[in-house]
Amino acid sequence: MKTKMKCFVIIFMVLTLVLSSPAIISAEANANGNQQTQTDTPPDTGKKESKKVGTQKDQKKPEFDENKPPITEVPSEEFLYKPAGRRDPFWDLLRGKSVRIKREEKEGIAGLLIDELELEGILLKKGEYIALFKGPDGKPYDVRVGANVYDGEVIKIDINYVVFKRLLTIALGGTRERMVTKRLIPEEEAGKK
Repeated sequence: MKTKMKCFVIIFMVLTLVLSSPAIISAEANANGNQQTQTDTPPDTGKKESKKVGTQKDQKKPEFDENKPPITEVPSEEFLYKPAGRRDPFWDLLRGKSVRIKREEKEGIAGLLIDELELEGILLKKGEYIALFKGPDGKPYDVRVGANVYDGEVIKIDINYVVFKRLLTIALGGTRERMVTKRLIPEEEAGKK
C-alpha cells in the first residue's frame, strides 16, 4: 500500500514539473528580457540577426481572433435604454382596456364561454350526474352531458369534475379541439397543471 502511494506521489510530482516547465521558462524569459523560449525560436536559416534587447518590437503582441468577439465589460449602472423611435417593450399594449370577444347573442348557457362558468356542485339524479354552474351574471345553470356552451360541449361529468371539449377556431387552420376540466376543488386543478 505504501509503495502504491509513493508511486502516485512521484508520478504526480513529475506531471506537475512537466506541465509547469513551459510556464517557468516563459516567466524567466520575460524576467530577463533577452532570452527566448523554445516556441518563440525561429528556424535557423544560417543568417544572424541583430536585435536590440528591451525594445517594444521584441515584445510579443496578443493575437486577434476574428471569430471571437472582443470581451468588453459594460457597467450596469452606466447602461441606458435609448428608444430612438421604438416603442417601450414594457408598455401595456391594451392600455387597461378589456378585450371582449364579439359573439352572437344566445339565451341561457349556450351563450356563455367555458371560462365564464364557475362549477358550484354536482348532483346524482336517477343514475345521471348533473353539474351546477354559476354564470357571470350570478344565475345558476344545471348542465348534463351533451349540453352546448358557446365555445364547446360538455362531454363528461363525474363526482368531482366536469370535462368540456373546447372548439378553437384557428385562422387558416380550421378548428381544433382541446379538453378543459373544471373541478369542484380548485386546489386540485392547480396541482394537476
